[in-house]
Amino acid sequence: MARRNPSLRIRRRTIGGDTKRWDLAWVAAFWPLMAAVAIVAGLDRAAHGGRTLPLVAWPSGLAAFAGAMAISARAMAVNPFFEGTVRIQREAGHRVVDAGPYRVVRHPGYVGLAGWALASPLLLLSLRAFVPALAAAAWVVLRTALEDATLRRELDGYAGYVRRVRYRLLPGIW
Repeated sequence: MARRNPSLRIRRRTIGGDTKRWDLAWVAAFWPLMAAVAIVAGLDRAAHGGRTLPLVAWPSGLAAFAGAMAISARAMAVNPFFEGTVRIQREAGHRVVDAGPYRVVRHPGYVGLAGWALASPLLLLSLRAFVPALAAAAWVVLRTALEDATLRRELDGYAGYVRRVRYRLLPGIW
């Protein structure tokens, strides 16, 4: 991403002035949910004197995490509008991006984000950490629906893209 889309790193450090209000609330709730995954894993470990998932879960978690990060990185590399919050970037000539993973699903970055959340309990070897991880993944699904509706209303060409790429997150499902 840094090589293919270097200006994105700078833009992701700030919140754009026309970020949707609902998205500010979404972000304010999401990061505590992700922190809760680690907190619950720590409490789980303390309460049970060790891990609550078998050690074999860790390599599965690592593979899932690496795959999720690869999908997100590829999405960021091909999409110059991949900021940290939802807004139409008129000043940057915001347009539909349909290259790379955007040919398969409309929101590949959220596939990666949900994958990160769901891989974390495996990496932390905590069964109970799946509770906040599932909540975080569900929160990502909500953001996907809200952003998709925003793009349909406000981004020129998005309606045609929706006809070409039918699925938001999971091909054949949603």
